[in-house]
Amino acid sequence: MKRSKPLISRPPWLIISLCACWYLPASALTTEEAAGSRGRYLETLRLLTSDGIEAATGALFELETAVAQQHGTDGLDQLRELELGVASELAQTEANLLLPLIALHERTHLEYRLQALNANQYHARTTVYFQAQLYSEQMATTGERGVASDLFVSLAGYFQEGSPGPGAVGLYTRALQFDPANAAALLGLATAREQTGRYRNALALLERLVETGAADAEAWLRLAINLERLGEGGEAERILERLTSEPADDWVLILAFQQLARIRMDQERFETAHTYLVRGLTRFPEDFGLAVGLSYVEERLGLEPAQPFATRIPTREAAVAGFSARYRYARPGHHYIEATRERLHEVALQNLPDLARVLSSLADSER
Repeated sequence: MKRSKPLISRPPWLIISLCACWYLPASALTTEEAAGSRGRYLETLRLLTSDGIEAATGALFELETAVAQQHGTDGLDQLRELELGVASELAQTEANLLLPLIALHERTHLEYRLQALNANQYHARTTVYFQAQLYSEQMATTGERGVASDLFVSLAGYFQEGSPGPGAVGLYTRALQFDPANAAALLGLATAREQTGRYRNALALLERLVETGAADAEAWLRLAINLERLGEGGEAERILERLTSEPADDWVLILAFQQLARIRMDQERFETAHTYLVRGLTRFPEDFGLAVGLSYVEERLGLEPAQPFATRIPTREAAVAGFSARYRYARPGHHYIEATRERLHEVALQNLPDLARVLSSLADSER
């Protein structure tokens, strides 16, 4: 679940010192510091198994921020090698032991994002990637292939929040190598392709998603819009018309009405466009796009507006409250990705007892 407030409070000087670690001379950990950091990391993992992820997140946050303050990015790179070394030792026993570690580093990554600690955020995200890669190399069962696919989807979602660039595309593609029917990966990659103008690629991915039987209203909306872009307006209209009469999120329904009206306007069939816009505004009277579209169509038809333009258009405050339907369309299906992350969290929790046992054995062997 996403949180709007940081789990961990920070002193006001911390942001300055951690941002500065990008620019200050970096230094390596001493042998003694490296051994101490490894020990603290193992204690953090034991805390994860005994007290839960929030307590362990606080401990990992303290460890990594201390290294960043004292040694900059070189120290963080060395710490990552230590963390991945522990992960590699655990993976030799059981690949699923990595899942609680990945959950911990992902939660810590979210803390760094909330607090705008860029160097630490990069460190955590990169650690999660290499742990996921290690898991994908060590897995042995079909079920683990699905988990590996979900791990790359979760990472891709963070990249796609910023842009549909090669980071997200590569991770979604990797996810589909492990599970070609992963709905979140198919929708995420289709969205990335659409955002870069590769509509035919997007359409092919959305058609694959429909074939899996996991397509929801958002996937059908994206399918219809890309069909219309590629000249298959008849099929697009049938899908959009069906969407307007089925349960769906408000933003999906708003865009379905807008898109149907726009298709009719492009055909200069303004009477039908008028019908769709009136239907849309009847259900969503505060939508800015539908209100503007109706005023335009009434002008083209020479109709007297049913109400003055100034009273029909929502106030600026109402218009900018929340996210518009078009804004939401530009973002991938969050519900798919959130469901993926919830599955990963549950699997991570299931492996905590085994992790505790292996960590106990590791501690005995190091005494």
